[in-house]
Order: sequence, then C-alpha cells, then structure tokens
Amino acid sequence: MSKRVLIIRLGAIGDVVETTGLLRALKNIGCEIDYLTGNVPGQLLANDFDIKNLFIFEKKDYKYIFNLGLRLRQLDYDVILDLQPSLRLRILSRIIGAKKIVNYQKSYNFHAVENFFATGKKIFPDLKLDKNLHLYIPPKIKEEMSKKLNNKLKICFNTGANSSRQGRKWCIDYWKKLADLILAKYDAEIYVIGAKDDEKNVNELVNYLPKIKSFAGKTSIIETAALLSCADIVISGDTGPLHIASATDTVCIGLYGCCSISRSGPYGEKHFTISSGLNCSPCDKRTCKFLNSFIDDAPCMREIKPEKVLNLVDTIISQK
Repeated sequence: MSKRVLIIRLGAIGDVVETTGLLRALKNIGCEIDYLTGNVPGQLLANDFDIKNLFIFEKKDYKYIFNLGLRLRQLDYDVILDLQPSLRLRILSRIIGAKKIVNYQKSYNFHAVENFFATGKKIFPDLKLDKNLHLYIPPKIKEEMSKKLNNKLKICFNTGANSSRQGRKWCIDYWKKLADLILAKYDAEIYVIGAKDDEKNVNELVNYLPKIKSFAGKTSIIETAALLSCADIVISGDTGPLHIASATDTVCIGLYGCCSISRSGPYGEKHFTISSGLNCSPCDKRTCKFLNSFIDDAPCMREIKPEKVLNLVDTIISQK
C-alpha cells in the first residue's frame, strides 16, 4: 500500500529545487506526494507530474495557519516531512496531523540534496537518491524561449545573488572581462538573467558589450528555468538560478566564495565549480569580516579570476 506524504518547504528557490531529489525517490517507491511551498518556488513545481497536490503557503499569521492545517488534515497523511522547521510550521504540522512527522535537521557534513534526502530516509529505508536532479518544464514554454535565442554557442551569466549574503556575488568588472574573453575566442551568444534588483548591474554589462542580451527582470521563474535549460553553459554564484540550471540538464559552472561546495555546489555529475584560495573560505557566514554591511564585493569572490572561469569554459566546450 502506498503512503500519503506531505513535503513542506517554503523556500528559498534553490532549497526547494534541492528537495526534488527526495521527491523523485519517494515517487519511485510508490508514495503519493503533496507539496506545500511558497508562491515563487511553487511556479517551478506547478507542472511536476510527481506531485499530486501542490499547495501554496500564503500568509504567516496564525489564523491562516490554523485554517490551512484543518483543511490539510482532511487529506489524512501517513507522513509529513517538514523540511523547513520553524515554530509556525511545527504548529502547522501538528494541526494537520500524520502517523509520523519528521523534521529536517540541517547539517554541513554533506550536500543539501543529501541532507533533505536523509530526512525521508529515516522513514523509508529503501529510498535511493538519483545522481542528478530534474525539473519539469512545460515544452511550450521551452519552445517559446528557444525561439528568442540563436543557434550559436549559448552561455548564460547569472550576475545576481542574495544581497543578505556577502561572498556570493562576483563583481561586474569580472563579468565584463569574462565576456570579453569568451567573445574573443568563440562565436557565442551571451545572455544574462536576473531579477529587477539586478537590472543596474546587468545594464552596465550590456552597455559595455551591446552583443550581450539581457533577460533580467523580463521573465517569470518558470521562463527563467526554460531559458537556463536552453543554454549550453550557465555561469553563476551560489544562488537559486544556479540550482535550477543544475536540474535542467545544462552544464553549470558555480563560483564559490563564502559557501561550501560540498554543502551547496550544483548537484549532479557533469557540473563544475571554482572556489577561492583564501584561508578563510568557505566561512559559511552571511557577512564578511573584511567588509562593511553595504558592500557585497567580498575578497573571496575577488580571488576567482575570469581567466580561471574561461579555462573551465574551454574544458566544457572541448568535451561537447
């Protein structure tokens, strides 16, 4: 008899993508899976065939949580996997009720994908984790996105990063230099993604090299996923789009300063990473001790030179 399982993970985007390894493993042993998440990551899961019911968490107030819990309680879950334990979500899980509730415990001893997977493994010992992640992207959206690109070598830059974490963002001068190096060597198309907040940096890059095509602030999250899936190579710091790309069968190059590659590198067999050589890296801290709170150009990211990234681009292209 199959088990009814509710997975809870509200965000962030990259974290939700990293839970899909557990999701696929549960489906492979015959579980019936519902998923509760936030609005934006929910758009990535809306077309997922392995999810029976997708629920969007809309408010943090306790009245909403109580009513949501009573509604989900009617679905009679066997297992709740709370992958984002907080007081509110612990209360929600109790209201929903299940024969077994398991809370995620974060560990830096192994990769986030494996960490989420281990939560389910406690209940389902026969689970097996795939070596790669996979997101379902509607073919129509992917087809429409591919029409906006040409048939050249397609390389995507993700220049943005969460402003609350220093040590994840590469400086715009390095992106300019890398673009120069790539376009001088290859007949390639470079396009840049990002949110509205990234438009200033992206515009600086596009103004410097008009050949670069910007999609920053112009696509939904599922359209961004489609765009990433059309690329030959995605280059990014440790942020949501990098993990989306890693789950779309696109080769990724991850740039890592403060964050541990073993914990949060792009998951899968064919991806590449470059890390800082500084002794303090990775520190896994939100703020850099060498910077003030208004600067995100951390020394660890400065240590990663564009020439090193080009070497990896060369390696990937030589293998195609």
